[in-house]
Amino acid sequence: MLKRNGSEILRAEEVDHWRDILKLSENPTALEFAKAAKSAGDAVMYRMWTHVKSDPYDLSEQMSRETGK
Repeated sequence: MLKRNGSEILRAEEVDHWRDILKLSENPTALEFAKAAKSAGDAVMYRMWTHVKSDPYDLSEQMSRETGK
């Protein structure tokens, strides 16, 4: 279970899944979790930006597995 100021943020099962995805330690703090989640989101946004910046920021509904565009 992930808590902040005594309040439950995520149940233990959810923490286990996110801990694996975000490559966190066994018992992450709420701050560690938040920083890792922010970094993961920033990485996705940066990847998208690299592919749309030259195409008048047109964002297609899907991304290609082969090219990333």
